[in-house]
Amino acid sequence: MTSDHILISFPPINFERALTYLKNMSGPLSSLIDDFSNLSEEQMASYNYPPYVSKMKTDYLNDKFGKDSAGFKSFNSAILAINLLKACAKLNLAIYTLRDKYKAMELQSNRGYVGVSYYSTPAWYNSTDEDVLRIKNSAIAVRDQLHGYSKKYTVDGFEENFINTIKYSVYSICDKFFVDTKTVTEKATEAGANVVSTIMAIVIFCSLFWLVAKCATSL
Repeated sequence: MTSDHILISFPPINFERALTYLKNMSGPLSSLIDDFSNLSEEQMASYNYPPYVSKMKTDYLNDKFGKDSAGFKSFNSAILAINLLKACAKLNLAIYTLRDKYKAMELQSNRGYVGVSYYSTPAWYNSTDEDVLRIKNSAIAVRDQLHGYSKKYTVDGFEENFINTIKYSVYSICDKFFVDTKTVTEKATEAGANVVSTIMAIVIFCSLFWLVAKCATSL
């Protein structure tokens, strides 16, 4: 395993399309979106909202507007997008940190250093390396945000044009650690399908048993 292979095992999240979508969002946070969109990944990862954002959220949630209002959906979509991009930036930084660690080991090896072998591919899911665990935990943090948002309170097309542009890349990293990426709804649907399949199997078995018994009594 070399530093180049780190980026193959853990491809950094390409959120260019998601960022473009965010830039094109209109609404009360336009100036904040412009500022955030021009930040580096390092700056995105450590970004803090200005105080007025909290007050705006409170105003949107009062009786005058509410969660179902177009204004809140626009506001909420922008906040969700920024939070997810922050989380993706943190995940990418974790990946870069691990890559740089392997680069340092390569440099030491070239100088005659004999230590950790970086030529074999580690079993990432078993790793106790703090930098590997940072990648795992960062990926889980993004997954949790992807699973936690409500489509009902976002603008039309948010899931298709923003969420889906980053979701599968994050899930791919989660898979390296055998982290479950199914939502509660998906698990419930799968469980329901299993129950139906079991019931159908029982019905078929009972029908066959009845048919065999009937044939036996008619002989």
